[in-house]
Amino acid sequence: MTPPGTTPLRWLDRWIAIALVIATTILLGATADMGFTRDESFYFRYAELYQTWFSQLDDAMEKDALGEALDRETVDNIWQNNFEHPPLMKVLFGWSWRTLAVKRRNLSQIRPDPNDSQGLFAHVENSSSADGFQVGDSVQIVGPQTVGTTPGNSDRVIGNAIVTERTDRRTTVQMAGQGWAQLRDICTPPKPETVNSPPTWIAGCQAVTTGALQTLSESKAMRLPAWVFTGILLALLYLFGTALFGRWVGLVAALAMLFIPRHFFHAHLCAFDMPVVTMVVATVYAYWRSLRSNGWAIATAVIWGAALLTKHNAFFIPIPLVLAWLAANPPRLITNAGPRTTRLWIGRLAWIPAAVLTGWLAGTGAAFVVALIVLIAGLTATNTHIEFPPLPRAFLWMPTLGLAMYFLLWPWLWYDPARSFHAYFTFHWDHVHYLQQYFGTLLEVPPFPISFPFALTTLTVPIPLLALFLFGAFAYFWHERKRTNNHDRWLLSLNLMFPIALIALPTTPVFGGIKHWLPAMPFFALIAGLGFDWIRRRIVHKMLERRVVRVAVSTALVCAFLGSSVVDSIQFRRHGTAYYNGLTGGISGAADWRMHRQFWGYSGRYGLEYVNQHARRNARVAFHNTTYDAVTFYKRDGVLRQDIHWQRDPSPHCTPQNALYLFHHQESFAQEEIEGWSRMKSWTPVEVHSADGVPMLSVYECSSGTMDDKM
Repeated sequence: MTPPGTTPLRWLDRWIAIALVIATTILLGATADMGFTRDESFYFRYAELYQTWFSQLDDAMEKDALGEALDRETVDNIWQNNFEHPPLMKVLFGWSWRTLAVKRRNLSQIRPDPNDSQGLFAHVENSSSADGFQVGDSVQIVGPQTVGTTPGNSDRVIGNAIVTERTDRRTTVQMAGQGWAQLRDICTPPKPETVNSPPTWIAGCQAVTTGALQTLSESKAMRLPAWVFTGILLALLYLFGTALFGRWVGLVAALAMLFIPRHFFHAHLCAFDMPVVTMVVATVYAYWRSLRSNGWAIATAVIWGAALLTKHNAFFIPIPLVLAWLAANPPRLITNAGPRTTRLWIGRLAWIPAAVLTGWLAGTGAAFVVALIVLIAGLTATNTHIEFPPLPRAFLWMPTLGLAMYFLLWPWLWYDPARSFHAYFTFHWDHVHYLQQYFGTLLEVPPFPISFPFALTTLTVPIPLLALFLFGAFAYFWHERKRTNNHDRWLLSLNLMFPIALIALPTTPVFGGIKHWLPAMPFFALIAGLGFDWIRRRIVHKMLERRVVRVAVSTALVCAFLGSSVVDSIQFRRHGTAYYNGLTGGISGAADWRMHRQFWGYSGRYGLEYVNQHARRNARVAFHNTTYDAVTFYKRDGVLRQDIHWQRDPSPHCTPQNALYLFHHQESFAQEEIEGWSRMKSWTPVEVHSADGVPMLSVYECSSGTMDDKM
């Protein structure tokens, strides 16, 4: 049986949902050319690290020594890393990388095989126990990759080799049928024309894994699970919207959720933000279904458990569910004290002034405790009890199954769950505040403006979608209120408002742009989809009769309302956190308003071509906000020369050996730019990468002379 207000789903709807998952995954894979964010780079590292534990687990099972991989020291050494986030997505990122990524590792110490004049041995550098170079594996040996070419060029292939030995960080391979002197000559870098001439190679000779499923670059394999989760999110939105309001609502809601440009950017990333949004919608959808199905009640608990293992946002999921249950069926006060008297009302309402006074004097936590005590005392004194509506079965299963999954499936919580969970909780409770620029004001410490999430949502969602949302809200909460289900209205509106209201609290950290209230946006998209359908029905059903014409006109309306959003999402995908809508005048207008431009250091990717072409051999490049781990993966993906060395800031005295500085434009880095001018002896960048005319990355090169000489 389905909940009230449900439209039965047909097989066509299920096929459309599957098509959305596949199409979204393909689209995100085809447009994933943005740089690596700071958070991604850390998750790359820890996803790979977690896979070393699974590799140890595999080895221990083969040796019948499972206890070694599961003992406390081994578990803690691995899983205490990046403890501030649950493991599910990092494990999926790592499994995808381990299974689907082509790993290319540098060859070194090429030497002849003493038993074979046409054979040789070589070392494979920087290989971990999880990346596939196992003893007995066949690997491919490839020649150098030159600047301006791709790493997968078939012309690089030299031959095959067998892994003969491996340690924690080094692998030995044996190759037959290839003279060592010949391979040594191929793999020896050519001498530069001058000492300052940049090398012509991205990488020298390498060993390459040859797994049957390994077709993706290492970064794309890491990002793939997030693409799939985004596809599942759109499928769920389609099914939820279709079941609630009809097929056009579900379709527009799914497309609107993806093609908000900042959402489109986040959907590409090896991060937790879009996956946890998927888990929120999946939990809410399962709960909605569970109102008439015990099977869905159990599914709600399992999905919530998976959500807890995805990101800490999941702890808040039950709050709007419980509030919707109570708001749709308000509890009743039942008294046996006779007629309603002043004393009765004082006993029932005394908790309100008590909470206000305590909150003013001692804070929110104390106010809650005092209010609860006063309420219980007042109800007891007036012989009153509260009669609640029937409890949804999902609420019984969620703490039982969900919390059990959380503690059983996160190895870091196995041996000292109280201490480990306390560390996890306090990390987020005392989270550091990062600078944000908001209408020219640098937000550094609380209290933050309550308007922040409301204003940023208004200024970063494309204007046509804002209009659809307003029409949808009007239709849902006013014009067609009698035709809709009261519980569903509360469910959607509370899940929309709660995440935004949570961020609006003056003490809540506001770093991260819009991503921290992304769980609200699927419900925004559902109401926008309803707005589209409200407009569509008035245009199509009153003017046209033939079904094929109605479908054609409806499709044209979808293109009209979503077309600009799709174009902006594709056009600005490489600078997604910089997007602002027409209310600000776009990205350039937002810069004039002194709004936050970008964060996360991903723009460093766009200066790599200049680095490859101009940095001298073994140069130290100041990558600024681009992390060491991001640079490591740029090298693995074959887009940055292997000889380049990372440093964050330019050296106090630049030389030809540390002559480049990739500066990321953020207001909080203004002083660093001034210091960079002094250290690089130049305030004129040699290359600037912009979005809508607004600088995002400037490449500075060390200049001869002094700043005074240039004035």
